[in-house]
Amino acid sequence: LTSVTIPNSVTSIGEDAFSGCSGLTSVTIPNSVTSIGEDAFSGCSGLTSVTIPNSVTSIGEDAFSGCSGLTSITIPNSVTSIEYDTFSGCSGLTSVTIPNSVTSIGEYAFSGCSGLTSVTIGNSVTSIGYHAFGGCYGLTSIYCKATTPPTASNPTFEDVVLVNGTLYIPNGSLNSYEAVDPWRNFFNIKETDQFPDGGVEGIEADEIKVVAKGGAIEVSGAEGEQVMVYNLSGQCVYSGMETSVSLEKGIYVVRVAGTVHKIIM
Repeated sequence: LTSVTIPNSVTSIGEDAFSGCSGLTSVTIPNSVTSIGEDAFSGCSGLTSVTIPNSVTSIGEDAFSGCSGLTSITIPNSVTSIEYDTFSGCSGLTSVTIPNSVTSIGEYAFSGCSGLTSVTIGNSVTSIGYHAFGGCYGLTSIYCKATTPPTASNPTFEDVVLVNGTLYIPNGSLNSYEAVDPWRNFFNIKETDQFPDGGVEGIEADEIKVVAKGGAIEVSGAEGEQVMVYNLSGQCVYSGMETSVSLEKGIYVVRVAGTVHKIIM
C-alpha cells in the first residue's frame, strides 16, 4: 500500500486503521473526518507529510508515532489537545507549530523527534506532560506564546536544550517564566513580540537561503545577522557573521535571523 484517498463519506479513522503500513507515502484525509483514533497511522515510516483538516477535533494516542519519514505535519485549529505519544519517534520533523486552540500537550507527545529544531507552542497551552520533548536534542528555538507559563513536569526538555536552546516568550512575561520549572532552567530566555507564524521583523523568512555547497554552509539573504551552527548533540560549532562556514561532513542545525534550517553536509 503506497497511497490512500479516504472518501468524503468517512467521519472517523479508527484505532490501528493503517498501523504498520510502512510503504504508505501519502494519505488524503477529507474534511468529513472528525476524529483520528489511537495508533491510526503508527509505524507508517514512509509517510512524508500529512495535512489534518480543520474538521478533525481529536487525535488519539500514538496516532502518528514512529512515522520517521514525516517531514511536515499540519495540526489544525480545531484540535484542543495533543495526546500521549501522538507524534513520538517522528525523527524527520524539523519544526512543529502547535495551534492556539490546543490547551494541553500529553506525556511523550513529541519524544524522540530527534530532527526537531524549532517548536512553537500556542498561547492557550496550560499544561505540558512529562518528557513531552524528551530526546529532542536538536531543539534550538522554543517559542512559547502563553503569557502565563504552562505547567510542565521535569524533565520536559533535555539538558542540552536548556543549555544551548533559546526560549522565546511574550514581552512582559520574563519574571513569570523565571519563577517556575522547567522554564527557569533555560540558560537563554528572550522576550519578543515576533513569533514564527507572525513573521520576523525586517526580514522575510522565505528570503533567507541556507545550503550546503563545496564543503561549506552558505547563507544568503541575512547579511549582517548572526549565524549560529549546531551539531546534533546541541553543541554550537560556529557563531559569527560569516556567510560561508566550512565544516566537516555531518548534519547541522543553522539558526539565523529567527529562522532555523537543517543541513546535511
